[in-house]
Amino acid sequence: MMTTRDEPQRPRRLRWRLRVMMAERDVRTITDLTRRLGDIGVEISTQQMNRIANDLPQRLPTDILAGLVTVLKCEVGDLLVAEPMMDDRPTGGHPDRQTLVEPAPTPKRRRRSPPAGGDDGGRADGLADLVGPQAVLFPVPSAR
Repeated sequence: MMTTRDEPQRPRRLRWRLRVMMAERDVRTITDLTRRLGDIGVEISTQQMNRIANDLPQRLPTDILAGLVTVLKCEVGDLLVAEPMMDDRPTGGHPDRQTLVEPAPTPKRRRRSPPAGGDDGGRADGLADLVGPQAVLFPVPSAR
């Protein structure tokens, strides 16, 4: 599908932010969330809620989704966010550590200019202005 400017649309992925919303609303455990859902009439087991909380669910009953937005006092868009597709580079299995397809440019490093007047402190490599101990070479006796 093309946009109005004839540019291809980039694929996007959905990110499930239930754990983030729980933390922002001071709901510390799945058991606590399950209890709060039960208080408003939404029945779900702790095991089922744990599966829903840990991964983007393939199917989510609307009564549970309605209960989540009610208990967490948020919108559906706060729980489910579309973001740019990540690349497939290995990241230790953590989805938040994946990199964007288009990484941000890195700033270029500036080289230090030599000291004014050409004074390099007697060093031929021009590193006299660096701070730290200087290595002194000692002759190594040859083994006879």
